Parts: sequence; structure tokens; C-alpha cells
Amino acid sequence: MNPLKIDSTIHYVSRVTSQFRRISSLRPESGARSLRTRLSFALALLALTLVASGCARIANPDGWSSPVVSGDLLVTQTSDGVISMFELSDTTTSLSPTGWQWQYPAGTDDIDLETVYATPLIQGGIVYIAGHSGDVVALNLANGRPIDSWPAPIALGEPIVATPALDDGVLYVITDHGNLYLLDAKSGARLAPPTAIGGRHWAKPIISGGRVYIAGVDESFTAVSSSDGSTQWSADIGSTAGDPVVDGTVLLVPSFDRRIHALDLSANGAERWTSGGQGDAWFWGSPVIAGETVYAVTVNGSAYAFDRRSGALRWTSRAGDSDEVRAAPVLISGVLIFATRDGDVRGLDATTGVQRWEQHVDGRRFYADPLMLDSNALFADDQGGLWLINPSNGTIRSFLEKS
Repeated sequence: MNPLKIDSTIHYVSRVTSQFRRISSLRPESGARSLRTRLSFALALLALTLVASGCARIANPDGWSSPVVSGDLLVTQTSDGVISMFELSDTTTSLSPTGWQWQYPAGTDDIDLETVYATPLIQGGIVYIAGHSGDVVALNLANGRPIDSWPAPIALGEPIVATPALDDGVLYVITDHGNLYLLDAKSGARLAPPTAIGGRHWAKPIISGGRVYIAGVDESFTAVSSSDGSTQWSADIGSTAGDPVVDGTVLLVPSFDRRIHALDLSANGAERWTSGGQGDAWFWGSPVIAGETVYAVTVNGSAYAFDRRSGALRWTSRAGDSDEVRAAPVLISGVLIFATRDGDVRGLDATTGVQRWEQHVDGRRFYADPLMLDSNALFADDQGGLWLINPSNGTIRSFLEKS
């Protein structure tokens, strides 16, 4: 089979998403059997695409790694497979594309990460990077060089899309071939043989209460023991591409079945509540929790606010002519901010759902989850650029131009 670009897979998923939008608009009472048939067909197309793309090595992928900040240091992917670190003075001065303090790989590094989908992890002055190539590295945050106790990349030999999890000195890495690796966070040594979860995985594993919770793009959701990898329980909640979010003993999982699922981790994944299929399309990005409200945005660009305890719908803001939304929203100063694939950025009143403003960035695409930086929203585009957005009025400006 010829190599496939993961971006091509995503664009195919977009076409299926468009079918799903039309399917979702059907009134169930006027054609329930037709709705079920067409929905099953759309999901079958998605599953077939994912299985097919899993049969071959992905060539020339374009990563969606999110930027991360530690103190006054910012780490971001400035081009495919290249991670750069910048020093932040303040957000009033844009970063120079050549003003990085270090880049990895550097000229002397014999490694090709291909691209980076997984968001870098920073802990204890160490940056952990998992490349789509299957290589995992641990760098000194100060100078970007491999730490002494982990001098060479750990080559897992399988593509990595999901962000690893770091807990109690262990790095949990789930590959896109469905294998879970446990690496010593100090040395990179494998602590156990990989656990075969199966399926494809783009969502970050969640560690809680001695268990690892793993959501799959192929409709699998599995809880395994963090000590021996044994399966504890599984659930059928549809396909998941975005990272689940922990809320105490509840795990909020966005799903392609148009629902947010609240799973009770203290009751083997029993559903505490579900949003009830009210979404007008798939929930791809992670939900956001604030106070007693859970916010989520569908790939159709419609935003929803649910009661944190019951899942009851508080408000919805339906999108008009919108392109796909894949990144998670961010909530800053009472404004829910999210971006579309084709450069539209919107800000909604978090209390009412009323749109406050809308902006557009020509020629840029937004796939990566945003973060808050000095009371602004920071978005990374598909070309390695960074954009700062004022939540109060939507003023947007370039913070880092691609060199």
C-alpha cells in the first residue's frame, strides 16, 4: 500500500464530517431508520479510512503540537519536526523567528522526528518530546541538549500522535499502533514489555488512581493497570481523538458520537452523565471546565455549555457557515475562544453563548490546542507561527512569524 499523509486522512475525515453534518440535520422522528443507516455508513467510512491509513507508514505528516510555557520560557514546534525554545520578556513584544535560544534537533543531531503531534511535556527542568517517527527524547530545558542520564533517543519504532503522560517518574507513551510503553523518566529505559491495547490512538492517556485510561479513534476506551498493564474495564463510547479531561473522580471524554461522556472512575467507568447526543456534529477537541459548567465545541463550530453535575444543556451557540473545529476551546476572562481549521477565531460570552467578536487570519490553519499567556489566548498555526488574541475585543496579532 502506498504511504498516506495523515493530513490526507484528516481531510478525508472532514468529508465524512460533512456527510455527518447533513445526517445530523435529519429529524429522527421523520426518518429514524434512514438516520441510523446513513450514520452507520459515515462512521464505517471513517473506520475504513483509519484502518487503511494504519497499513502504511505516513509520509510527510504535518503535526499539531501545542506550545507550552514554563516560567518565562516558551517551547513550540516552529517547523515540522523542529522544536524551538524562546525566552519571554512580555507579550507586548513579538518574538523574532531567529531569536530562539535553542532548537532540537540541532545540526549535529542524527535524528529525524518527522513532525510532532504530541505536545512537549516539561517537568523538573526537562522537556520530553515524542516525535511521529517513534523517537522519544529528554532534553535539558535550559540548553536543549539531551540530559546526561538519557543521552540518546529511545526509538519505539512506531508512530506517535498522542501526547504522552508523565506520572510518578514514569512516561506513558501510547503509539498509533496501539501499544502502551512505560519509560523511566530519568533514563528512558523500558520498565516493562509494551501492553498491546490495539487500535489507533490520538488522545493523551490519563493516569489516575493506579490506572491508565486510553481512548481510541477506533471506538475503544480501555482502563488498564498502571503496574502490570492488565485490563480493568472497557467502555463503548464511540471514537475519541481529543484528550479526555479529569474532573475529580469523573473523566470527561469527547466523542464522535456527538456526546460528551462523563465516566465515573470510582465505578469502573459507569456513565455519571452524557450530554445526550445534542451536538450537531462530532466533539473532537477537549472540553473545558469552569465553575459548574462544561464547555465543548463540535467540529461543526457550534459551542455548548453543559451542567457540570448532570450534563443538562445550559446554552448552545450554533454555527452558521463554519469550517471544521478540531482544537479545544480556551476560556479567558469570561470569553470562550476557539478557532477553525481555516483561520477563523471566535469569542463567545461564556454565560450566554452570545458571540462577542470574530476574527480571521488569512492563509493559516489552526489544529493545535491554544493556551493562556498573560490573560491572552495563544494559538499556534500550521506553519509554525504564533498568534495572540485579546479575549475582551478579539484583537489579534502575530506573536511569532514563521522564518
